[in-house]
This record gives sequence, C-alpha cells and structure tokens, in this order.
Amino acid sequence: MKGYTVKVASQADLDTAFSGCTTINGNIWINDTYTGGFNLSDVVSMNGSIQVYNYGAGLTFMELDNLITFSGLFYIQDSLHLKNISMASAAFMSYIQLESIYGGTNLDFPQLVNVTTFEIYGPFGR
Repeated sequence: MKGYTVKVASQADLDTAFSGCTTINGNIWINDTYTGGFNLSDVVSMNGSIQVYNYGAGLTFMELDNLITFSGLFYIQDSLHLKNISMASAAFMSYIQLESIYGGTNLDFPQLVNVTTFEIYGPFGR
C-alpha cells in the first residue's frame, strides 16, 4: 500500500484494506465508531501513522505483534475502553503519543529498544 490515508471503523475494514500487506506506506485513522479489536498481524514495517481520535468508541485492543519498524506517528487520544496495546516485535518507533487514556491500558512492547519521541498527556489508566 502506498501513500494514502485509510479510515477504518472495524476489523473487517482493516482486513479489506491491508490483507496480506507486510509493509504499509500511508496512514490509518481509526473512526470514533470503531468497535472491537484492531489486529494487523501481517505487517512488519510501517511508514505513516496510526491515529485514534474522539474516544475510539469501542476499540478494546490493538495488536501489531509482527511489526518491527514503525516510522511515523502512533497517536491515541481520549480512549475509554482500550485495554491492551501489543507490539511484541517492535524494535524501533519514531513517535508515540498517548493522550487521556482512561481504560487502564497495558502497553506491551518487549523488544522496543529505540523510540525517538514518547509523550503521555492527561489521565492514563483510570
């Protein structure tokens, strides 16, 4: 996939847009109507952003467990139900910003050795 923005509202939208993709060069915006989990199991490299806005509705978990390199912005704002973010293989991420994460979110990044910028604002884990 190359250089564009995909807005998704469900795992089915993700599967349709990125099935079989190992590299994403573009942006994923998660709609405020998204419900359930977010899983991109085939992706190993991303150059773009993943952004969650406006409470992420019913977004409950995010798994990108085969992702190794993330060059771009990983941004979550005002999440009420997000319980787990897992990037089990991620070694490098350029920018992580978490803002007002209310769900008591567990961050699982066991291989992460380099983050250029990591910012947390507002309540986290209430």
